[in-house]
Amino acid sequence: MNETLKRYQFFTLYVLGFIFFVVFIYLSIPLFFDYGKSKENIKEQIYKNFQIKIDIKGDIKYRYLPYPHLRIEKVEIKDYFGNKKINSKIKEIKVLIPFTKLKNINKFSFNKLLINKGNFTFDLNNLNSNIKYFINNFKSNPIIISKSKFNFYDRGKIIFFIDNVEFKNQRLKGKFINDEISIQIKEVKKNFKDLKLFIKLKDLGISSVINFKDYKNFDKDLIGNAQINYKTQTITSEFLFNKNFLNLTNTKFANHLFNGQLDGKINIYPFFFFDINMDIDKLNFSRFIKFLKKNNYTKDNNYFKLNNKFNGNLNLDVKKIYSGSKLIKSIESELEFVNGGAKIHKLVMDLGKIGASDITGELLNNDQFSKLIFQQNVYIDKLSKFYNKFRLFNSNGKNTGTLHLSAILNFKTFKLNLIEASGLVADKNKLFDDEYKKFIQRNINLVLLEEGLVSLFNFKKLSEVLKIIQDN
Repeated sequence: MNETLKRYQFFTLYVLGFIFFVVFIYLSIPLFFDYGKSKENIKEQIYKNFQIKIDIKGDIKYRYLPYPHLRIEKVEIKDYFGNKKINSKIKEIKVLIPFTKLKNINKFSFNKLLINKGNFTFDLNNLNSNIKYFINNFKSNPIIISKSKFNFYDRGKIIFFIDNVEFKNQRLKGKFINDEISIQIKEVKKNFKDLKLFIKLKDLGISSVINFKDYKNFDKDLIGNAQINYKTQTITSEFLFNKNFLNLTNTKFANHLFNGQLDGKINIYPFFFFDINMDIDKLNFSRFIKFLKKNNYTKDNNYFKLNNKFNGNLNLDVKKIYSGSKLIKSIESELEFVNGGAKIHKLVMDLGKIGASDITGELLNNDQFSKLIFQQNVYIDKLSKFYNKFRLFNSNGKNTGTLHLSAILNFKTFKLNLIEASGLVADKNKLFDDEYKKFIQRNINLVLLEEGLVSLFNFKKLSEVLKIIQDN
């Protein structure tokens, strides 16, 4: 019995040893291939399996542990559509070979690509083409990227980057502006034509879902809709994204301060420019003032500094304003943003039964100053309503009135320089004298601009200034 058991054990070990030997010999076959002469074939197989075009500048080595794979050194990944520019230079990549494809180098295929410590570059001028490429090829054989960096350029200058990139199973994770970003692609199973892109920024609390319609038939334009959530804010929009521009339609937004809709066009190339129409249905001005106080918007902040590349036109209308004073009922405006500044072509405020006010002007910004040069007219239809509103004594004896101001508001010091003033307490076309202008200017700066924007939009402060001026 023992002799039979020993023979059985010996036979089992022999069979296992034989299998191991055969497997070892089979796994060792690729060690004898001449990879230097097969670079073109390997490049073609990598493109066939992963839709990535590469150049191989270094050696190719075969390893069978822990799984059969090729180590390819000094790899240059080409851009995804022109095959001219170098998208990335990588010290080494690994491509995994299926067990059944080892015996013939000309029949190699790869089922997984591993990239470690890659440094990728993406040209924002070709953003549309990059998006199309990834969308149309996102279901290739698995590509796993780890400890890498994605750099996004515009005209040779880096605009932003995603660091510590980990990409696996169509999900990208990394660091974006010191925040954790997560991007995932999913195909809609109902029709297999639409695609969903999920983007999350953990610390900022931003999440978005972008739906691309009929992504398999993209030609020049990307068409779809999107929803963006940020804390209590929600934005939904339909879009058409072209290489040169982004069209927004049926865009709706809502938060605790205001809600409304917009539409328009944003040019991306050859330069950034927007043309937007925005309608705010309801603005809670009382909450807006609380927001300013909470976020410490005082006169020491440079919150009117604009980026030089922020250029475009904005037609902004506010249909209904909720505030404790109920002074301003609605607003219509036409604004133009140019090279870090802004022009107010039109800003009309409906004051209800009191009348109306309009402002025109220009915001100028540079390293030394930030100032608004403006002219304001206040047209009062019923002086009695005006005096009652601000609890002033009506000594004018007139039914209507006009007030005109020309001034410069310095946002760095938050001081007003009153250049010209006329109306109400004087004849319509008679200018205030210099002494009276200095008196008005001093009280505006001491009272109305004492706390920057917080006091500028304070109805009680405005009433206090008007009372001081009337009592003078």
